[in-house]
Amino acid sequence: MLTEQEIRELVATHGAAVNEGRPIKQLIDDGELPRLDSCTVLQGKVSDSVFSDALKTASGRPIRLMFRNNRISTHDVNRGSIPFKDQVLAVNHDHMLQLVKPVLGTSQFDVPGLASSSTVIPAENVTILMVENVLRLYMAESSTSTSLYQH
Repeated sequence: MLTEQEIRELVATHGAAVNEGRPIKQLIDDGELPRLDSCTVLQGKVSDSVFSDALKTASGRPIRLMFRNNRISTHDVNRGSIPFKDQVLAVNHDHMLQLVKPVLGTSQFDVPGLASSSTVIPAENVTILMVENVLRLYMAESSTSTSLYQH
């Protein structure tokens, strides 16, 4: 992770250009990552996932590369970007991973020398189970008589 002094120097030197990093899809399209040229890129709110049948470990396990980003969105609209958001998320992700890993395990690969602030997450390409569950009991109780909770 960058130190405060490194951040200040970066911003002073490059000003507004600090956060103009190209998304991984654009890097691939521009030919800068030829090995990922035939990969599928799924853009998400926090990270972009890159995967392909050709991306495998030496033992044949499928790989998914997740690239964190600085995008900020609300109501599914990209509102801009926050400088260094990707690194802050990376440190938080690594901390939470270390807490739950002994109990739940992880699909993320351990890569020697990969910093906790790395904006790239190499992981096994597992099947994603699309589930979202939000429980807001305090809101449900105060809602109108037409709410499912009331019935």
